[in-house]
Amino acid sequence: MSIELQSWTVFYKDLASHLTTDKNSNLIEIYDDEHHYMTKVLRLNVGHKLFVTDGHGTQACGVTVSLDKKKTVIQLSEIKTTPTNNIKISILLGQPKPSTLEECVSLASKMGCSDLHIFTGDRTQIKTQPRIEKLQKISMESLRISKGTYATNIHYWESLEKIFFQTMSHENKTQSEEVFYFCDEKFIYDKEISKSFLVDLQELCQKKDLRSDLKTEMIFHILIGPESGFSKGERDFIIHHLHARPVNLGPFILEVPNALVSVMAVINQLFYR
Repeated sequence: MSIELQSWTVFYKDLASHLTTDKNSNLIEIYDDEHHYMTKVLRLNVGHKLFVTDGHGTQACGVTVSLDKKKTVIQLSEIKTTPTNNIKISILLGQPKPSTLEECVSLASKMGCSDLHIFTGDRTQIKTQPRIEKLQKISMESLRISKGTYATNIHYWESLEKIFFQTMSHENKTQSEEVFYFCDEKFIYDKEISKSFLVDLQELCQKKDLRSDLKTEMIFHILIGPESGFSKGERDFIIHHLHARPVNLGPFILEVPNALVSVMAVINQLFYR
């Protein structure tokens, strides 16, 4: 599929089902918020080239064929479904303040994070539950910039323990191979118990012969604490129950979004060079 860099990205959540139920039609109709975005924000006209996606792997090239006050009609071509990559990145994030959380969701989506698990940590200063619907919308919007095909799935948990016992316990495990990494500012000052994330991941890749074309699924779970860090109880749980590999991201204390970008960039560079 040839996607022009200057083409606009639009969302059509029923793209996959449309292709299944109406194989003879290559026309779709866009209404409501997305129609408003196309006509009032982008000010598109007939003949504009588009990149259409549902945020779940189905994508197509398109061109606007008609616009009115209520809807935009797009003609589709070069339709395909992109299979999920077997290298998956899952971020387990201690809930930061709302503006920081929204930034993290946007960055995670742009950089290919498959799942973002937000949890209320022992030292989390914000105790109110985040608005998942709003965060999921931010994730979808981020695909406009990155031109990705999969939006990040957003989850919220009342504690770190609940993530493990409800989704990652032995009873719920799939055939995927999973590795947990634990990023904590404490490791900046104690190099004896931690290793550089880049160095550790490189060694793991060589040991297991990991590549982007793996036949089986490999999930990297990255734990990043809230602004005030992990508590002693959380550290003990992470090390003894998750068996996470303690790593550092360099000689400086990073803000939460910068830490997220750092780990995502390292994984993407190693597997998609």
